[in-house]
Amino acid sequence: MVDRSDTSRDNTTAYEHPQETNLLNLHKAMEYDAVGKPVVRVRVDGGQVTISGDVVVDEVGLTAETLAALETTTVLQGTDPWIIGDGGGSISIDDGGNAITVDGTVNIGTLPEIEVKNDVGNPLPVNILEGGIAVDGTNALPTRQLNDDGLIAYARGGAVTESDVLNSYLIDKSGATETLGTSPATMVTVWDEVGLYPWNTFTGSGAHIFVASATDDPKMRGVAITIEGLDSNYNLISEVVTMDASDTTTVQETTTNFYRVVKAIVTGTNTNSIPNDYDITFKYGSSGGTTVAKILATYGATQSCTYTIPAGYQGFILGVNGSSGQSDEITTMIWDRPLNGAWSQVKTFKFVSGTFEHNMRTPLVFNEKTDIEIRAYALVESSRIGTEFQLLLVPNVS
Repeated sequence: MVDRSDTSRDNTTAYEHPQETNLLNLHKAMEYDAVGKPVVRVRVDGGQVTISGDVVVDEVGLTAETLAALETTTVLQGTDPWIIGDGGGSISIDDGGNAITVDGTVNIGTLPEIEVKNDVGNPLPVNILEGGIAVDGTNALPTRQLNDDGLIAYARGGAVTESDVLNSYLIDKSGATETLGTSPATMVTVWDEVGLYPWNTFTGSGAHIFVASATDDPKMRGVAITIEGLDSNYNLISEVVTMDASDTTTVQETTTNFYRVVKAIVTGTNTNSIPNDYDITFKYGSSGGTTVAKILATYGATQSCTYTIPAGYQGFILGVNGSSGQSDEITTMIWDRPLNGAWSQVKTFKFVSGTFEHNMRTPLVFNEKTDIEIRAYALVESSRIGTEFQLLLVPNVS
């Protein structure tokens, strides 16, 4: 009688293995390898193989047939997003001399420093633009971007961040006036027109600017002029106006509302050493409106010692200079008007003919949206004067 009390060889699952000879004997699934050692033949038909844990592969040899079969390979995504680890080292991607295209958003993270070089290894300058104004061959700002953190710290009198450096600008404002009054009551703004600058002309949300030459100027026909200024929120704006191609006395109108005009400059192609033979006027609101800027004949740009601090910035006047050929005592003054405030004199400089230059030991500080101008008057004669001030724009302390 057979003893069936030993159940150790019984199936523990419902699976029943076929009783075929080729499937019962393991040695029939073996063969000899290239060096005569017995190995098990293994093949996966369809599906996929999941391997858990670490797999250490010393060397893998692939035949030409296998390589050909691997020309198209599908890699299944195991994580979302995919994670490629470098094990603390570095990852190199070789494109074989071809271009690699990356679609979607690439998050680089924190970059401590980037240096752009040309093909011979020389660093290339990188321009950073602010204020939404495009700067190119035909549209330029009257500013020099500043990277002097020491000067910014000196002006502000406090700590300077990287953002402060990247967003600070140095402004040069120069101007001249042909005639001066001879008393404080008849002082004038140093700009291209007579009298005091018409600040109160700018109202509401601003208005279009109307541009034309006083006399038809063949040199300026079809030539672009860039107008730079502020909108009613005191943000920097700019527009290029092209003079009429056949008659520059034909008025051209901006499509942008200007609440301040900071500067106008000829930026279009003009090969003449003297760009314009006649005055070009910029009128506010209509072709018969008040003149808010003027490019005098031969100058190619406005010459006006007026400026308004844009929103989001503080302004620091670092120095003032001026000159006159008349033998007369001339009083030159910096005036300002804060937003919703009144005009007042900030600093006074007196000189007798010749030139003067004053570098501020302590920079003069002006808050955002403040109007600034230089005014002057003579003691005796109606003298001509030219002046200039250097102003540093630094972002407001947040």
